[in-house]
This record gives sequence, C-alpha cells and structure tokens, in this order.
Amino acid sequence: MAVDISQQDAQAGSDEVPLVIKMTRARSAARLKVDDPTDMQAYRLARGMACAAAVKAGAPEGYVALADWYALGGDSAAPDDAVLAQGYELARKFYAEAVADGDTQGTSLFGMARLWGPVRVDGALANYFDVVHVGADGEEDLSGLAGAIMANAPTAEGVAWMTRAAAGATPGAAAWLADLAGYRGLVPPGMDARASAMLPDLPDLPELDTWLQRAIAGAEVAAMGAGARRVLVDPLATEARRGEARALLGRAADGGDVLSMLLVADGLLRAARAGGAGGGDPARAVALLEHVVAMQGATPLNHEWAATRLMECCRDGVGVPADAARAMHWRREAARLGGVGAMAALGATCMDDNGPIPRDEALEWLHRAADAGDADSMARLGLCQVVGLTGDARQGEALLQQAAGAGSVLAMVMLGDLYATKDVASGAVRGESPLAVDMGQADHYYAMAADRGDVGAMVRHARCLRDGTGVARDPAAALGWYRAAAAQGDIEAMLGAGQLCCDPAAGVTDPAEGVRLLQHVAWGTDAHARVAAHALIALHAHDANPAERHRWEDQAIALGDLQVALDAARRIFDDPAADATMRARGVDLLDRVTADGSGATPAQQGEAFNLQVAYCAQGHGADPAREAASRLRAAELGNADAMAWMGEAYFIRDRGVVPDEALEWLRRSAAAKNPISMANLGFCEIIGMAGQVSRDIRGGLMLLDEAAKLDSGYAKRLVGDLHATKNVAIGAVRGTSQLAVDLDLAAAAYATAAARGDVVAMVRHADCLRAGTGCEADMAAALQWYQKAADAGDVEGMLGAGRICCDPASGVADRDRGIALFTQAARGGGRQCAGRHARTDRPALQ
Repeated sequence: MAVDISQQDAQAGSDEVPLVIKMTRARSAARLKVDDPTDMQAYRLARGMACAAAVKAGAPEGYVALADWYALGGDSAAPDDAVLAQGYELARKFYAEAVADGDTQGTSLFGMARLWGPVRVDGALANYFDVVHVGADGEEDLSGLAGAIMANAPTAEGVAWMTRAAAGATPGAAAWLADLAGYRGLVPPGMDARASAMLPDLPDLPELDTWLQRAIAGAEVAAMGAGARRVLVDPLATEARRGEARALLGRAADGGDVLSMLLVADGLLRAARAGGAGGGDPARAVALLEHVVAMQGATPLNHEWAATRLMECCRDGVGVPADAARAMHWRREAARLGGVGAMAALGATCMDDNGPIPRDEALEWLHRAADAGDADSMARLGLCQVVGLTGDARQGEALLQQAAGAGSVLAMVMLGDLYATKDVASGAVRGESPLAVDMGQADHYYAMAADRGDVGAMVRHARCLRDGTGVARDPAAALGWYRAAAAQGDIEAMLGAGQLCCDPAAGVTDPAEGVRLLQHVAWGTDAHARVAAHALIALHAHDANPAERHRWEDQAIALGDLQVALDAARRIFDDPAADATMRARGVDLLDRVTADGSGATPAQQGEAFNLQVAYCAQGHGADPAREAASRLRAAELGNADAMAWMGEAYFIRDRGVVPDEALEWLRRSAAAKNPISMANLGFCEIIGMAGQVSRDIRGGLMLLDEAAKLDSGYAKRLVGDLHATKNVAIGAVRGTSQLAVDLDLAAAAYATAAARGDVVAMVRHADCLRAGTGCEADMAAALQWYQKAADAGDVEGMLGAGRICCDPASGVADRDRGIALFTQAARGGGRQCAGRHARTDRPALQ
C-alpha cells in the first residue's frame, strides 16, 4: 500500500510555474480574500468583480488588479507564451496607470515582470521600466524589486539593479551583494543554495564596504550577518577582526538573520561535539535551529538543513535529551522539505530487519530519493526490485546499472554480488538473484568499486585475483589490493595479505610481513582472528621450540576454538618423544574442553574424556573406576567410542561397569551403527543368554551381516567362529552356537575377515591353510598370514610362523627365522595387537 507523503511546494523560480505568475497570483488572492489561489474558478470570479468595481471608481488598486489579470493570461486557464506576451502588453498599461496614481506596489510587480517574464516579452517591458521604477515623489523606489531579487536565484541583471539599490541604501541590498561576493568554505553547501550555486561575476565594488558599514550602523540585521561573513572568509583577516566578526554574527543571529542563525548554531554544535574547555552551547544551537524551522522567511534549503541538524541533536542527545522518536520527526520534516539526504536516509531503513519506520513508508521515501537522482538510493531500490521486494526484477537491474553509471559504488558492489552468487543478502533484503552467475562480470564491478576506494570491493577483487575466479590468476595484483584495503584497517584484507605472504606457492612470499599481519589479525576477537591463529599454528608446527605454536594454540582456544585444544592434545598423546611437560600441557588442554561451561560441543567433550583416559593409561596411572566414570560421561555426551567401550565392558568385566548397564550401552552403541557393537550384540542373540539376551538367530545373523557390510572384519571373524565350533566365547560371555558347524563357511569367513585387516582372523585363516581345514592346505600362504599377524604384534601369529619355519616338512623351512620369531614371542610380542574390541576364544579347528 502506498504511503501518502505531503509534497513540498514548488520552489520559487521553478520551471513549472513562472515566478511572476506565482507572485501576482498570491498577492491578488490575498487582496481579494481568496483562501486558495489555486482555486481558479473562485479566484477569477473574485478578481473580475474587484477589477470592474475598482476601475470604475478610478482607484489605483483597480489598475494593479487589472494588470495582474492580464499578466496571468486573462481568462485563459493554461496560458502559453503567446497569451502571456499579449497579457504583458496590456498589463504594462495598467501598471503604469497604477504607478501614476501613487501605487508603489505596481512598480515592484512590474520590476518582477521585467526580470522573470517570458523571454519574448522581456524587450517590450525593458523599454518601459526606466519610467515605472520611479515612485510618485520622483525618487527611485527599488525596495520591492530588491525583495524579489533576493527571493530568487541571482542573475547578472539582478546584480546590476542591486548595485543601484545598495547605493540608494535600499535595505538588504548591500548584504546581498556582500554574500554574493562569496562565502564558500564558510557555509556548508547544504545550508544555503548560494554556497554551491554558479554565481554571476560580481563587478569591482570599492564602495561595498562603505555601504555595508552604513547598513550596519543603521542596525540592519542582514548587513551585520553579511559583514561578519565577509570577514570570516577573508584569509588575510587578523584573529582580532575574526573575533569581532564572530560577535557581529551572533548579533545578527539574535536579530533573526537566517544564515547567521544557522552558522552560529553550526559552530556551537561543532564545539560541543569536539568537547574541550570551550564546549559550545548546544542548547542555544537547538533553540536557533528550531527558530529557523519556524521562520517564514527562510528558504526550503535553510529549513531542511536546520531540520537535519535537529534530527542529529535528538538522535545523539546533543543540546537536548536523546529521543529517537523526536529525531525521526525531524528527519521526516527534513525529507518533507525536499532534503534528498533525509529521503535517502529514511529510504535506506527498508534494508533493516527492524527499521524505525514501516517498510512501506521507507520504500516510498526510497522511491522519492531515487527519483531525485540520489544514486545510492537508486542502487538500494534496484536491489529491492531485483529480489522481488517491490517492482520488477529487470527494472531493478536496469536501475542498478544506471546507479553504477552515475558513480554509485554501492551499486557496483551490489551488481558484483548479484553476479557472484544466487543467494543475495543486504541487511534485511534477501532473495535469489535472477542474474546468471558470472564471475567475470562480478569481478568487473568489484574492480570498478575498488578503483573508487571501496574497501569491501578491494577485498573481493583481491580474492578473485588470488584464486583466478572470473579473471586471470595474479597473486601479485591480489596482494596489492589486499594491502590497499589493509592500509585502511580492514581485517579480512590483513588476513588475505598475510596468507599470501606466507604461501610459498603464491610467488609473492614475504614471511616477515605475513607473520606480522597474521599476528595482528589473530589478536582480534572475530572469525578472522581464529583463521589467522590457525595459520600461525601451522606455520610453527615444526618449530624445534614449540613456544610460538603453543602461544597461538592458546589464542585460538581463547577465541572459542576448542577443536584446537583437542587436536593439540591428540598430537601430544601420539608423540612418543613428548616429555612430562608436554604431557602436562595435553592434560591441561583436555581439562579446558571438559570443564563446565567451556562451550565445547558434546562430541568434543566426549572425545576429550576418552583422551583423558588414554593419557592416564599412557602414564601408567590406570584407575578402572576413574576410567569407567570418564568413559560414562563421554558416552552420555554421545561419543561413539565411549559408548562402544561401555558396551564392551559386558564382555570385559574388569572395567568396573555393572553388566546390566554395560549391556544397555551395547544396545545403544549397536543402534548407533557401531559395527563392533552390532557384531557383539548379534553374537549374543545367536547364542542366547537367559534373563539378559533373548535368543534370536535370525536377528543375530542380520546384525552380523549388517556389521560386515560396514567393512567390519571383526563381524566376519565372529561368523567364522560361530560356524567353526559349538562352544564359543567372547571374554566373559560364553555359550553354545546355534549355527551348524560348517568348516568351509568358517574358513571363508576367516579369509574375508583377514583380508579386511582383522589380526585374529589372520591367525585363524593361517590355521585353516596350514591344516587344510575348509580349504586347500597351503604352507606358504599360511606362513604369509601368520607373518602379517606377527608384524602387527600378535603373539599367536609369531608362534604359528615360527612353527612352520622350524618344520622341515613344511616346504618353507627357515630355522633362523623361526628361532627369531619364537624369541620375539617369548619377549611379549612387541607392539600390541591392533583393535580395541574383545577377542573371542580360539575355536578348535580340525
């Protein structure tokens, strides 16, 4: 739904309504007591009656009214230049009659007609002006003409008449000329139109200071303000003169000179914001600004500037208590007065999730700012249209292109983003880009924005150059853009530059600069800091002195990255050269993860508890009760390894876990698809366990088969055991296999399990090959599988290989090798057999 926002009145001198028509219409309407001068029917009827009566009575006012009538085009509702030209010819006659009868306002109106009438009647009026500008007493009266000139944009013709007016002491003329001489640099462009307008050349006026002083002596407020400004813009003025000028400007402000009031308010606010001993007087500034807004004589631009400053005061609590609602009132007022900046600011709030004004209203202001030519507003409106928030997507794309062509860096960045990805987001404005992803186009716009100084675009362009995305890969150019953005304090740019400088493959290596930049970023508090800390950890991973690596590990952990703590603790655990100090660090890192309120995820805490147990075992400080407690906490946090360990405690009773509780964890671990737990539970279901596990041969086989499909050699080994013998066991759990003894199936299952890396199955597969049980006898193959198990540290594998090597009848005898294997077995085997699961008893194979 469209929001109704009152339109600003057309400014004086606009192309829509000629100034003289507006002035005469307003003047005559007031005289004729017509409330609305735009109500042409009432206006013309009243004027016609007044003209007839006044002229009949010979009153001067009648001539003025009749002249106005013709100047407006007579009875034509929409007069064109030809009608107006005829009207001016007749109006000239009646204005002259009015002047001759002593009506000085006729002179003023005729002067206005002379200056701003249509071009084709200008010459005719000029010929007559030298007569009608003279008052009834024979003296020149230019006050009305001066007022009309001051109300409008300066022209060379106006300068000439104002010079004559100033010489004749017409109020305001000298001040107008003095300001026209230039106050750029003193008056902000948004405060007064003449601060940035193209002004006509001012002729050399040596008498101007004399005229000004005369006006100031006569207490003319406008002259005080103009005189003060004339001194303040003079670079050669002494500080003493400047002090006098500032005092004079204050007097002019107190007297109601609009520009002086605005300048004084601006100075007070600047001083207040700067702080210090002077401090300014923001309350007085606010009072001056409110006075300007209420003044009839101020221009719309003056009103807008004052309203904008009032908005800032209310927003920031300067001179008045901070009041968001009041600030919004003044921003709306500035926008209503035609302030494009205020319109744009209001419109930009449509990009916020919880904007201060309704989105419909914000979009309406955005439309108005875009229509007024504000390029960034055009860009925002274009994006809103592209994502479907308002209007048409293609119109939005065209508007973005137009805004980019007008120099809007925001539009360039938005177009780059629209071409770079399908998912677009800018504040609360989110949607899918209708444009095809085209990184070449994206980088084109990023490069345009980067050239104009946009830091975010510099980083995006650098990323494209670094990766060769949409543009030829150029690490050196990428580093240049990263450095340019980093010089402006951009953290992502510092990170990118640091990474490039530390990457040997980039060809722009500068380790010193890279480390310096990464360290700067790493001491931050955001995601970039964590990335930088990771990079520094990697850079120092192989240092002989681990102090730097530890420093950046601690920083990453302080930034909330507890995975760094886990990785570091695991690295220390796996390092056989780690000394007591390093092990103590590992324990401390794990304590940080497991501490209450650490912020670690359940998975991270579970892994940390498991590692704590491993640290205790590694340090020969095993404590079954403590280990069970740690494993239980990890299992409760969902750690898969801990759940499996708790389930294995059903078979390994010295782990300090109650059997019923262990059985429950076995079921939970199997339900979580742990292949070892699935195989163990399937084993239990096949043998059946009274009061604990119901016999379910089919269900048990399905569990074993599913575990085997997960590449579990252990599951296939259990299948072999269940087919190899009737009496089976896993640790403390013993029973009778309900599967038929089938040595061929057993041998095949062992072969599969051995091929999948199950060390125990390697020994049993070798047993089958040596004895020819369920397969063809093959001593050489048996020796190979025994040796594989032996290489994994399995004692039975060493013994089996040793027996074959020492048996002359084996065909592969090697007595020295056999003796070495027996010796190794006698010493305990070396490495522990891989695998954490329980080992089934060895079945008797024939």
